[in-house]
Formats: sequence, C-alpha cells, structure tokens
Amino acid sequence: MALAGRTVIEQAKRRAGHTANIDMAAAYDLLTRRAAENGASLSETAAQNIQDAQAR
Repeated sequence: MALAGRTVIEQAKRRAGHTANIDMAAAYDLLTRRAAENGASLSETAAQNIQDAQAR
C-alpha cells in the first residue's frame, strides 16, 4: 500500500510540475500545502490531483 501511495504522489508531482512549469521540489511543496489546507493526506491529495487532471 505504501508503494502505491508513493507512486500516486510521484505521478501527481510530475503532473503538477508540468502543468505549473515548476520543478519537482516545488510541485511537492504545492501538493503538501494543498493537503494541509484541505485536511487530507498527501496520498489523497495526489490521487485527487490526478483525477481532476484526467477529467479535463
């Protein structure tokens, strides 16, 4: 399960980095900030980020 969560986080970092034209460290910071703002885990936030991007 932990590996699956890490995979989702890495995918979300790549997607966020590409979309926002930022490096992976900044993308990670963005995801962790969103997770904290929403009271969600990083894995949940990453999964939602990927779902949102696929819906577009």
